[in-house]
Amino acid sequence: MAAYLIGALIFAAGVAVFVMQNTALVSVRFVNWVSPEVSVAVVALAAALLGALIAFMLDSIRYYKVAKKMKDLMNANRRLEKELMKLRKNETVAEEAPKTTPLAMLSGKMRKELQRLEGKSKPLEQSPSSEEQEQLNESPVQTTE
Repeated sequence: MAAYLIGALIFAAGVAVFVMQNTALVSVRFVNWVSPEVSVAVVALAAALLGALIAFMLDSIRYYKVAKKMKDLMNANRRLEKELMKLRKNETVAEEAPKTTPLAMLSGKMRKELQRLEGKSKPLEQSPSSEEQEQLNESPVQTTE
């Protein structure tokens, strides 16, 4: 910002020096329009003011875009902060709840479903122990010749 201000002051000083040194009368022509004879200083001042006005308008457009982007980002930030607070709140509730793994929950549901299907008449079969499994695997295989 300071560099912009210094540049503007240097430009204004240059225009002032130009205006003081050039007092001759000129006629300006633009397309079909011809001005009456005016001082070169008036022409220089009008050109500088028109340039400043155009620069201001372009900067205003840029500022509008930046302000809109900033507003959108601030709204997104507020939304994400609310979501974060909600997740933290849910996390504290989850910590207070008994901890069960999804697999344990699924196993419990499977057991209940199996008991329901079997009508609770047959107990669930247990898998053989590791010793029984080894005995089954070591049984001799008889071959016929």
